[in-house]
Amino acid sequence: MKKPLFVIGTIAMMIYSLSFLFTAMQWEGDGLLRGFGLISITLVFLAGAFLMKNMLFYSGTLAFILLDFALLFKIMHLAGANFIYIAGMITLSLIFIPFAGLWVYKRASN
Repeated sequence: MKKPLFVIGTIAMMIYSLSFLFTAMQWEGDGLLRGFGLISITLVFLAGAFLMKNMLFYSGTLAFILLDFALLFKIMHLAGANFIYIAGMITLSLIFIPFAGLWVYKRASN
């Protein structure tokens, strides 16, 4: 299950990074590529969270999803982008980073 997830994640990252080329060259379809890439990456991280089953990965995935959708809302000029961005940054700062620090501390002491 992890191998297909890595392959799909790699393809999603390739699509997302190509959207920046399309934007820089002002080609048609840059918004479609960026939106599809962001949603694909979000779904891959969400599937990975259910595979890993620990609080560090859950909180990181939630922060990533919130920041991902905040970026998408900002690009599309939709209402609520700032609220979603603030929620994502609070999740990242107050939940994910402390759990990541605790995880690194536990691995270093072993």
